[in-house]
Amino acid sequence: MPIIELNNVKYRWPGSSNPVIDIEHFSIEQGDKIFLKGPSGTGKSTLLGLVAGVNLPDSGEVKVLGHQINSLKGRHRDHFRADHMGYIFQMFNLLPYLSVTENVCLPCHFSKRRRSKALAQSATLKAEAQRLLNDLQLGDELIHRPVSELSIGQQQRVAAARALIGQPELIIADEPSSALDTDARESFINLLFQECKRDNSTLLFVSHDDTLSPLFDKQVELSKINQTCGAL
Repeated sequence: MPIIELNNVKYRWPGSSNPVIDIEHFSIEQGDKIFLKGPSGTGKSTLLGLVAGVNLPDSGEVKVLGHQINSLKGRHRDHFRADHMGYIFQMFNLLPYLSVTENVCLPCHFSKRRRSKALAQSATLKAEAQRLLNDLQLGDELIHRPVSELSIGQQQRVAAARALIGQPELIIADEPSSALDTDARESFINLLFQECKRDNSTLLFVSHDDTLSPLFDKQVELSKINQTCGAL
């Protein structure tokens, strides 16, 4: 069973007559590491919003883990997302009034499922957060700093640990390495691969930087699946 499956999905921005997403079929299997590429403005982030249940299609079905999430009510979509998806945002969206460890633990306060899985790995949520941060090469001396004092690369690792805690089945990464140089990007992606492999998580990584695509098992060109791209 695919972990993600889209069938006959169309999405229009409010007030627009033309769809920004028009996908007949797209699927991803469990454990895949997918690089979704395409120029800026072609609907990559919109597609991620559909997969995450933040955007709802005008027509068609979006299935994640066998559940048609666009048929769920709002609070059920929120709970499903919290339980099964980790999201790494382009701007990371770390909370400056929380510590590094508190930022990482945040998903476990919204999902009993992820909290339980995190506690199965370590004695406390704090210990599991620190294990992930160490695995992502963020040293103990940095964990106690305010997030605002961390470099872009260090903040990126905090955001990744937050997405990974509690072993969600699906990790979504929306241009998370765009502010890093080439060596730092490759290092981060390889660390992310290691964590996803350990947890058997599926990774959907979106970027306009085609130089990263050889690092991934599979590459998907958005224009090949989205029928509106030729008209954009």
